[in-house]
Amino acid sequence: MHFLVLSTIEQFVHGMVKDDSNEDWYLTIVYGHPNAIIRRSLWESLTSIQRSMNGKWVVGGDFNVIPHRDDRFGLCIGISGRVERQFQDWIPASSLLDIGFSGPCFTWGRGSSQNRIDRVLFNELWIERFPDALVLQPLKFKSDHYPLLLRTKKVASFSTNEWPFSFFAPWVLHEEFGNFVKDNWAMRGGLELKRP
Repeated sequence: MHFLVLSTIEQFVHGMVKDDSNEDWYLTIVYGHPNAIIRRSLWESLTSIQRSMNGKWVVGGDFNVIPHRDDRFGLCIGISGRVERQFQDWIPASSLLDIGFSGPCFTWGRGSSQNRIDRVLFNELWIERFPDALVLQPLKFKSDHYPLLLRTKKVASFSTNEWPFSFFAPWVLHEEFGNFVKDNWAMRGGLELKRP
């Protein structure tokens, strides 16, 4: 997969993706400014991109705002987690859709506040081309945000005999990791993998 940067501003990077099947599509990676006044220019800039573009488009990242009250839980800390009418209006005006996600209900949390300020939005052309697409939220590590992972196609399911190897880097930080590997490696000459 290749990504060619076409434009950048303070709140996003916009470019063209050429995937492994030589399919071209646009990707805009957003970091919405925490200040609502400064963030206004984000909606204007994204609208300009949308109007000048003809093709498959994905917009995703940390918008630092939510379009619906259901996208938050608990106390609202600062300005993250506020419903912003401009964002709410911009999504349908740009013909973008939220296909949902798999993972925790919220993408950001601090204290008793949780919000879904991170999301991925798609235009219909993109959804038609990648009907099996899925947005996943893997485990977060050393961040108050869950990362977002976009899969463009279904991943084959595995039987327990074909269970794929996976490794979560923070495991090595656990004080018992070395002993666990050593003890389990000794069993029958290799690790005995058990499905959670």
